[in-house]
Amino acid sequence: MTGIGMAHGAISILNAIPCGIGSSLAVNMHTKAVFKSEKSDRMVDPLVDACVRKTLESIGESLDEFSVEVKSDIPMMRGLKSSSSVANAVIDAVLNEYGQEMDNVLKYKINALCGIKTKVSITGAFDDACATGELGLFITDNPKMSVIGSERLDETYDVLLTVPERAIDKQSIDVSSYLELADKYRKLSHMISGDPFMVMTENGRHVASLVGQGCGIIDMALENGALGAGMTGTGPAIAIVCYKENTADIESRLECQYIKTKTLQ
Repeated sequence: MTGIGMAHGAISILNAIPCGIGSSLAVNMHTKAVFKSEKSDRMVDPLVDACVRKTLESIGESLDEFSVEVKSDIPMMRGLKSSSSVANAVIDAVLNEYGQEMDNVLKYKINALCGIKTKVSITGAFDDACATGELGLFITDNPKMSVIGSERLDETYDVLLTVPERAIDKQSIDVSSYLELADKYRKLSHMISGDPFMVMTENGRHVASLVGQGCGIIDMALENGALGAGMTGTGPAIAIVCYKENTADIESRLECQYIKTKTLQ
């Protein structure tokens, strides 16, 4: 038998490291996981292994040997929620194999706990877990692993994602520098529902400064009609959200590798 799980990508509205409140928005990039309860000679990624074992435990099953194949179009270690997407896809693949269903919040808690355990996430990225598993925008309390709010946007927007060659390892992040922004981020967290793309931009500028990256792309995008633009996750990718009529103009000014996608409502 074979279990199949799917998940999508997401971008940051508010990074959760400074104050514990995080927000992410679903985008049209995808991950597929194929789970088989059979021995494999392949090495299993630590995050994948943790998700499989925790999911099996949660449904009262156990298995010594298994194989998991993961395919994704989400660049890794760029702030584009690749780990959260993989975790959701793997969890769903295991559930699919055993014909089981699971409450979404429990699923996202497994996702977050496994992210912390394997050190691919600092906060558990509960907001990313939600936004890569469902559509729309999520606001979460990451330490409590609870959903504060969720909403569907009024329309679908284009999203341009810059993809720098360099990656950023979560374990190299200076958490203390993020915590110094706690008061500013608490204020921003109350503005998400009213103006998510403004919050996305402010968050993205702060993160860019923390990782020593300029805001030239952000400024260019905003000057040419973007609704919001900012570094996503802990970087280094920059997400630009815009109306379809502004996309080509912004694209023509991007002098770097990028991916064109859209929000998922």
